Amino acid sequence: MGLIKYRVKKVLGLFDELSLDLIIIVNEPNLQYFTGIDSGLMFIINRSMDATLIVPRLDFQRVQELVNGEITLIGYSTIEIPQRIQGERLFVSKGLGDYLLKEVGLKPNNIVGIDNPDSPVAKELNSIGVKIVSINDYILRIREVKDDYEIKFIEEATRITEEALDNVLKNGLEGRRERDVAAMLYQGMISRALKTWRLGLLLPQDQMVRIHIMYLLIG
Repeated sequence: MGLIKYRVKKVLGLFDELSLDLIIIVNEPNLQYFTGIDSGLMFIINRSMDATLIVPRLDFQRVQELVNGEITLIGYSTIEIPQRIQGERLFVSKGLGDYLLKEVGLKPNNIVGIDNPDSPVAKELNSIGVKIVSINDYILRIREVKDDYEIKFIEEATRITEEALDNVLKNGLEGRRERDVAAMLYQGMISRALKTWRLGLLLPQDQMVRIHIMYLLIG
């Protein structure tokens, strides 16, 4: 089980506790917690633990490599210009709520848990009779508690970051531009994360350094 699915599993109890039909995550810190992606627009979870992440169309290809097939990925745009390319999963509409109504099949009287009941998506659903339940406090409590699995990643992320930073400092900062230093640091974190993965200390689907570092930033 990859990192995203592991964290999705943590919220499954909310379906029965709050009688939910669907869970929707739209707040950026929560999106990053569940996915490790910094450009997510909406994360959708159903009772079967199937998860869908919607990102801007321009970011679809990059994010597709990061999630590595662990979840369904949809690119979103208000217009289809240029025409979609082969393999691109694209949803075109004026609002994200349309995806939930047309593709997910939400109907009036369905109960949806969402971490921001004041968001445009929540208001759109509420306007057609979908019952909205705020779950942000539940999500924050889930994020606060770290188990052994997550602590392992925090420790690895810390080690990777410290080693990469030490290496940059040893090479010296004098005469280097800020963007060059940032590139050296990022490259050092990536190479160390991939080495850790090859040694079998991390799962294959968790190999991208962005996900490890997210534990330090928003865990």
